Amino acid sequence: MIDKEDVLREILKRLEVDRESAEQSRKSAHDAMVEAPGPMQSHSDTTRFQKGVLIDQYSGLIAEKSQAISIVRFLLESLGNKILDRVQAGAAIGLKTHDGTPEFYFMIPYAAGILIRRDGKNFTTLTPTSPLGAALLNKRVGDEIELRTDSSVRTLTVTSID
Repeated sequence: MIDKEDVLREILKRLEVDRESAEQSRKSAHDAMVEAPGPMQSHSDTTRFQKGVLIDQYSGLIAEKSQAISIVRFLLESLGNKILDRVQAGAAIGLKTHDGTPEFYFMIPYAAGILIRRDGKNFTTLTPTSPLGAALLNKRVGDEIELRTDSSVRTLTVTSID
């Protein structure tokens, strides 16, 4: 059984690092915008405009990371190591492919794609809105899913839910 609190703390730590990095990048873009020539200095220079767009993008990323941090904190406080019998947010999920290859995932409402290594296994975070996450929602151990892509169909069996 995986220590879900430990995994959630690791996800939280990585999200906080990502948010801090985005905040530093936003500050750098802001400083560059302030130093860029204005319209009175150069009529053709669009640096200020471009930096402004970049600042807006970083601000959106910071807001997204902050939301994800809040959600993971809530999961940490509410779920902890609670044992789950169905796939839902906060579940550590073991899958087996059609050829027997094991795959491991950790479902959280936001911030897919974070790789966490625990107990000799690589867990990848996924969200309920991803194709795999949506297919897994409310499944139990032993249930099979078919995940269709443009070029293939993957059959996966749920082997564990922690």
